[in-house]
Amino acid sequence: MIRLKTPSFTRSAGWLIPLAGVLAVGGGLVFWGLRLHALRAPVAPAAPSVPAPVRTADPDGERVAAWLGPGEVRLNVAVLGLVRRNDQAIALLSVNDGPPKPYKVGEPLMREVTLQAIEADGVTVSHAGKPVRLAAPPRPDPLPGGIVRVP
Repeated sequence: MIRLKTPSFTRSAGWLIPLAGVLAVGGGLVFWGLRLHALRAPVAPAAPSVPAPVRTADPDGERVAAWLGPGEVRLNVAVLGLVRRNDQAIALLSVNDGPPKPYKVGEPLMREVTLQAIEADGVTVSHAGKPVRLAAPPRPDPLPGGIVRVP
């Protein structure tokens, strides 16, 4: 007589672990697929209840943009002081709100801007080939000599 072997589930339960793994991965894929699909659904934008904040000017960013940006260079030069002795003159200038630096005639202040002339009441700079006159600050009144009694 021929006897057929029937598989015994009690002998080997090793197939249960891979099956549980496959079911867990499949369930995770279905779960996250449904969640992500719900996110892609178009939603009407809500009206903002708070107005957008106003951007303030960034002086450092503007200085960098003036140096690197295309087009005409913005000129922001402040004359802080003038010194003249014999045939030499020096102007103390602040370029684009930077720290004050001394300049002589012919020195470049920035791209396309050079110091053309230093006079008693101001300076002339060449901005892209066009002369621009900048006035010096007014001189302070001279102090009286000696000790002054204050009432």
